Amino acid sequence: MHTLAAMPPLQQEQTSYQLFSDEQSRVISICPGLISQLSNALQAGRNRLDDLLHLDSKASALLRFATQTRQPVHFRASLRMDAGILFPLYWTIIPQADGYQWYGFPVSEKNESENRLNEIERTLSSLHDIVFELDDKGRFTNFWVDDVNKLFLPPAAFLGKELEEVLAGFPAPVGDKLLDAYRQARNSQLKFSVEYASPDQANWFVCRFMPVRFADKSFAGMIVVITDSTQQKQLENNLRESELRYRDLFENANDIIYTLDPDIRIRSFNRKAAELLEYEQEEIIGQSPHIFFAPEKLEQAIEQGNIKREGYKIVTFYESELISKSGERIPVEISSRLIFRNGEPDGIHVTAKDIRSQKNAALKLAKSEAKFRFLAEYSRDLICLHRPDGEYIYISPSVQSILGYDRDELIGKSPYSFFHPDDAENVVRKAHENNSKGIDAPSIQYRYRRKDGQYVWLESVSKPIMEDGELIYIQTNSRDITDRKISEEKLRQSEEWFKALFQNSLDIVWVVSKEGLLLNASPSFEKQLGFTIENWLGKPIRELVHPDHIIHFDNAIKKVLLAEDPDLILRIRLRNMEATWLWMELKAASGFTTSSIPGIILSLRNITEYIEIEKTLQHYSDQITGMLHSITDGFIAVDRSFKITMFNAVAQEALLHNNNLVVGSNLWGLFPNTLESVSYHSLQEAMRQHSTIRYEQRIDVLRSWFDVSAFPYDEGLFIYFKDVTNRKKQEHLLQLEKQVLEMHAGSTASLQELAAHLLKGVELISDRFYCAVCLAKNNLRDAVLLAAPSLPQLFWDFTQSTPLDPELTTCGRAIVSRQPVAINDVVNSDLATSTKQGAEVLGIKATLSIPMISSGNEVLGTFSIYFLDARQPTEEEMAVLSRLTHLLTMIIENKQAAENYGSVMNATCLPPKPAMKLSGIGMR
Repeated sequence: MHTLAAMPPLQQEQTSYQLFSDEQSRVISICPGLISQLSNALQAGRNRLDDLLHLDSKASALLRFATQTRQPVHFRASLRMDAGILFPLYWTIIPQADGYQWYGFPVSEKNESENRLNEIERTLSSLHDIVFELDDKGRFTNFWVDDVNKLFLPPAAFLGKELEEVLAGFPAPVGDKLLDAYRQARNSQLKFSVEYASPDQANWFVCRFMPVRFADKSFAGMIVVITDSTQQKQLENNLRESELRYRDLFENANDIIYTLDPDIRIRSFNRKAAELLEYEQEEIIGQSPHIFFAPEKLEQAIEQGNIKREGYKIVTFYESELISKSGERIPVEISSRLIFRNGEPDGIHVTAKDIRSQKNAALKLAKSEAKFRFLAEYSRDLICLHRPDGEYIYISPSVQSILGYDRDELIGKSPYSFFHPDDAENVVRKAHENNSKGIDAPSIQYRYRRKDGQYVWLESVSKPIMEDGELIYIQTNSRDITDRKISEEKLRQSEEWFKALFQNSLDIVWVVSKEGLLLNASPSFEKQLGFTIENWLGKPIRELVHPDHIIHFDNAIKKVLLAEDPDLILRIRLRNMEATWLWMELKAASGFTTSSIPGIILSLRNITEYIEIEKTLQHYSDQITGMLHSITDGFIAVDRSFKITMFNAVAQEALLHNNNLVVGSNLWGLFPNTLESVSYHSLQEAMRQHSTIRYEQRIDVLRSWFDVSAFPYDEGLFIYFKDVTNRKKQEHLLQLEKQVLEMHAGSTASLQELAAHLLKGVELISDRFYCAVCLAKNNLRDAVLLAAPSLPQLFWDFTQSTPLDPELTTCGRAIVSRQPVAINDVVNSDLATSTKQGAEVLGIKATLSIPMISSGNEVLGTFSIYFLDARQPTEEEMAVLSRLTHLLTMIIENKQAAENYGSVMNATCLPPKPAMKLSGIGMR
């Protein structure tokens, strides 16, 4: 045989490809570079991942992992390009809020032809089928097979020879079938298949003849594929036998059984159904089952059917009532389940059990209950009646004296809620199980919790009440035996329960002797490792353990035997039948404490696939984590549509843990009005020009300035930013002081203009507050408002008319105390009521007044701050305000030194306003 892998590679430029898929594995969007390559599939409406990609088992497993955990994954999968070419790519899949973003990169620099040939070579070499190539004359020119021993003839006996010549030597039935199929395929130029058996009828095969044509549609040859279908034949035979067994059970069951098609029409109807409901097969098949449901029960039956069809449940149980053709009512207990075909619902299977005998028994029991109650009401013992699961339905009055409970406190509850934990499962449960089997339980002794929390000892006998072999109720008779103490062993779980768990476990379960010999194994041992249980019984199981793990395995067995680690978990590798090492998670526990499991119980779960996934994810996680942790500034990465793909913890903190800062969300949704911001225009320009950019911007909602740098990369931008608010404030403050001093030095600006300019500048960098400066008159009882650029006229009027009374104003308090005065919450302060009301009108929640004291220790006035939030000033604010107060005090002193103080007062007083009386606002 020749190989296709020997062709020389062709160079291909490395490019990246992108697509986006939704949760239903449909491709929603695709990059332009792929549209031309997949045009045929897309035009035909084939947009599922399986239509466009060749996903092997590993890729499919990783894709499922990404779906379940919402974590990125990386794998190799080939693109199904037009003309059947498979183009291998490495894909990185990143889960988004509404689907998955795919990034693909070529595997190697090879042209499409070689990729196609390599794909064919790999495919053919991995097949278990036998593949032959015929030329246009029907001569054998090539073949592919994973084991030459599978060939019916040695290669020399058929290579270069015509098919008809080779088939002439085959037994007549086989040769004739194959030759006829070959001729039909060649004449029709269509695929043709034929099934045949080996001469000894032990094996079955399917032979497919597939004509190959040149581009001009002329016949080029044929591909012949022979597949061993023996196993499929055996499965078909087993299925026929299973169907016969099901039909026998269906027809001979003692319950009513019928099946419905998807349109809720009766598809089949067993003999018992025909007998009880009195319908013949021919008159009921194809009819709705509603015809034999009692009218008052029909709505319930329809609802139960809808529950299954709509996917809420696969199986439902409920009681109903059927009516036979003659009108007889039959109470039934219905169990129904969906029937699936090819993974889709194909109908409903219904089993209805005749429960007339149970209903009659319940009626008889009700009649005898009156007699039972009479005896129980006057007994000194505690007499109770229970449902089969133990729930109380009747308790005699003596419960008050014995246990302290009223009867209503226990009715409807399970007694297991009151048993002592040490007795519930090893004493009481055994008696309960005997009752459940219809056996009178012998006297038992156990502890029961009284209403006061103390435990009392009770001695009880219990009797099952049966009807037609079925348990209806349990009657118990108990008395207080607190003076007698007993102890019982815990009741272990029944061996039947363990066997059910053992036999149906998806994990491998071993029972191993102290010497490490296999005593028993679950069926999963054969399914997962391929060995037969019978061949390994009595052999040392450590022979299946990888040499690197044998010491760990032996130590684990010792720890379990010595009870050093009751919950031991270990990862080891085991050898399967094909000599492949599989990763297993082992859990071990000792069974020697029970008489029925004299060995060590080992449970092993196959985690090979998860180990590989862990390795891949850890690799990428380490890379990404290392990169993000190395960045000390805030960092956000966006794609070309400005969707966020990554960010670090510094970014979260800087943006105050913005809820919109999530992977997959749009960057412009972080803050309102971003489409008109400096960031929007700067980052759009950086994206368009693919260039680096740096700028500063204030974000009003954060009240912060940021220094932002953006760097382009192939898929978008890397954005770095840091908070420079303090620097910007300091720059602004220095500039403001410089402007005020220059205005003062020029001697042209009035004191009022200087103060107003200073206050406006302070408010620009403020955190929601307004400023005002008042000059005190010589009596320190009245004041003149020098500047308050952002406060309304109402505030000015108040200042001119309100005395500097400490009860009314913070300015008055600051002047009297000659110290800064702050009120952090005006509403709850000791200011006058009229002052609080005025503050509410102006929206003022807190205030700070700083006295301006001259170098001669004279109070000139106050520098006041009015906060729009109830809070105290920060240390930074106090430092800035104190600094500006000192600056303004110095300017006022200089002005007073140059002119008469009285003239200053006359120059700065505003003319009186129209009368607008407020009893007091008091914010100065």
